[in-house]
Amino acid sequence: MVAAAKQYLAGECQYGVLYGAAMDCEFWCRLHDVHPMIHAIAHDWCKLADRVWNEWNQYGEALPESEFKARVADDMGVLLEPPVFSK
Repeated sequence: MVAAAKQYLAGECQYGVLYGAAMDCEFWCRLHDVHPMIHAIAHDWCKLADRVWNEWNQYGEALPESEFKARVADDMGVLLEPPVFSK
């Protein structure tokens, strides 16, 4: 899931690749004694990616992919844009 997130943030794949990896991770988290935070992040990324896709309009307005990408970057501790410092 982390490798897929890195690829997604680098623009090397679509969010669907990350969605698949997060779904797999969430599944295995349920079967094994995995740290609850890893399970929570996988679950959140699955829900957020589903809101971006919003295939059946089940969420009303779709979540912009930019918001999903920002959340993934935040969870990974990655800055999408360098900070601007004023003098």
